[in-house]
Amino acid sequence: YLKLKVQRWQEKSQIFLLHGTDSRASWRKLQAIRDRFLTQAGSLPDLCDYDLTEVTSNTIEQSLLSVPFFVTHRLFILRHPFSAPKVLQEKLLDLLPKIASSTVIVFYEQKPADGRTKLWQWLKGKGTVYTHDAPTDRETEKAVTQIARSFGVSIEVSAVRMLLSQTPIDMWYIENEVAKLAAYSKSQGDTVITSESVKVLASLSVNASIFALTDAIRDKKVVDSVRLYQQLVVDQDPMAVAGMVATVPRNLAKMVLAGVDQSAQSIAKLTGIHPYVVTLTLPVARKHTRQSISQSYKALVRFEIDVKGGRLPSSLALLLLILR
Repeated sequence: YLKLKVQRWQEKSQIFLLHGTDSRASWRKLQAIRDRFLTQAGSLPDLCDYDLTEVTSNTIEQSLLSVPFFVTHRLFILRHPFSAPKVLQEKLLDLLPKIASSTVIVFYEQKPADGRTKLWQWLKGKGTVYTHDAPTDRETEKAVTQIARSFGVSIEVSAVRMLLSQTPIDMWYIENEVAKLAAYSKSQGDTVITSESVKVLASLSVNASIFALTDAIRDKKVVDSVRLYQQLVVDQDPMAVAGMVATVPRNLAKMVLAGVDQSAQSIAKLTGIHPYVVTLTLPVARKHTRQSISQSYKALVRFEIDVKGGRLPSSLALLLLILR
């Protein structure tokens, strides 16, 4: 009986499924399994990494069932199993019972697994499943503290809560924000992330988003412009954003009136616009005429009338301005 239990445990421990809403935790678990395998495999380990949305059933079958020479242990990382074609999922169900005991298979899904599939049912019963769900508020606060520590700094409780109030609960995004905060704090000769640091970084991020919006408008990238608008109006005054947006037709007007057949350096001297901005804007300015610039200014006037006359909410008026 004990021998049978050990045998079943060994078989189950060779096949893993990592999934859930917290893809960062799943990815870290994947790295831990990979590192442990490479450490314990001894000489000549074999590691194969496949995206199951990009390979054929034949490729997977040949690779899983092949008998390599001079290799003692094998690790297969199979990504996006529940996004794979149905025929490939069915092929895996046929192959998994035939896998040698020296082979470790890790199914890595960056989202919750599809519980309706036969593959899920098989892995749930025969494999080891690690479900990483988004952390609770308290767990997230603890995770932020641990992330900060990994970057060689500490973080005040008030700073943690301020950061979480300004960011989506996505651990990858939060880790990126903590990394920036840690770098900023160290640049100031400090090893503690404070609430003031979070405020400064938030201000810098908003400015970066506004500049990205004006760049997208200048280059007539409608989808990017709308996406950035949606991000900014969550917590920014639409009138302040509109003021930045107005710099686009204003710069274009100055450049068109100065004459776009000149060099960027000459236009910069005539208009007082920064040479870098002139260089970026000049290809667009050369496509404009005084008449098209006039249309842009009419859109700005219409925005003013819609908002100050109470015709439209400022956020909606801003969206229409961007689209026009």
